[in-house]
Amino acid sequence: MMQGHRKPTARSLFRDQRGMSLMEVMIALLILALGVVVFLHIQRMQNANVRAKRNMNQAVQLIEKTVEELRVNIAQDRTNNFPPHDTTIVADGASLKVIVSDAYDTFGDLTKNARQLDITATWTAASGAPQTMTLRTYIARDY
Repeated sequence: MMQGHRKPTARSLFRDQRGMSLMEVMIALLILALGVVVFLHIQRMQNANVRAKRNMNQAVQLIEKTVEELRVNIAQDRTNNFPPHDTTIVADGASLKVIVSDAYDTFGDLTKNARQLDITATWTAASGAPQTMTLRTYIARDY
């Protein structure tokens, strides 16, 4: 049996090493920084998407509110409030343009008690680009 040669243990292998080297610390910081940058980029994109959806929802709500107001006005006074007039509305960061035109039945005949409404909503997306949505609906008065 040989004396003086012992099998090295984990403790004896790392006895001379104390702490981390500067290179290990720099690599760890680089990996951490990249993770933070990716996280912040994803967060910023998510916030932009939320703002864009919020603006679009406000435009849709403004369209719904406008159509409902037209229907209520016609129901309150069928003689003076029908047909509605072309109008432009600006509210909640969106603008609406309402164009009223004649409505035709399935045979192509003009209907005197209904009108076609083309409502175009425009708002600014988070990127600054204008976004547009157009809705076509019909509004009628009952006798």
